[in-house]
Amino acid sequence: MTPLDNDWNHFIRFDTGDVVHLEESGKCACGRNSGLILDSVKGRQANLTLTCAGRLVTLFELDNELGAIEDIDAYQLVQPDIGNYRLRIVCQNADEKQLYQKLRQTLKNLYGNEAKIDIMNEKDIAPEISGKYLLSKALFPLVVEDYLDQRYFVK
Repeated sequence: MTPLDNDWNHFIRFDTGDVVHLEESGKCACGRNSGLILDSVKGRQANLTLTCAGRLVTLFELDNELGAIEDIDAYQLVQPDIGNYRLRIVCQNADEKQLYQKLRQTLKNLYGNEAKIDIMNEKDIAPEISGKYLLSKALFPLVVEDYLDQRYFVK
């Protein structure tokens, strides 16, 4: 991200940790056509997980899938390693067996049929030490730069 109309904009860079999708046309609705024009923010690096095939999954994608399932009050998806997923949910009023089947199939559609998915219904999901809630996270080193378009790196 670079501030617009700043004489120093070629020297100042911000590392926000956001994962974004670039506007494919390269044109902004405001009329600008220079620099990086963003289409949308898809999530944060801290929330990225990987499919069994090694594709990045953003919180935007995960939340679109799980948010469509009724009866979930809260969730957190933890990925201990590639191919394994632990979904913690808070759910008060649902047929647990049917809900688990739906959740498992939804996650397999997103992460791959070979995904191993453990689901736990919890009373509450505690925040991280920072006080923030991470809805998804990988517990292994994920070098985000390996998955990004190298043309947009600042050297």
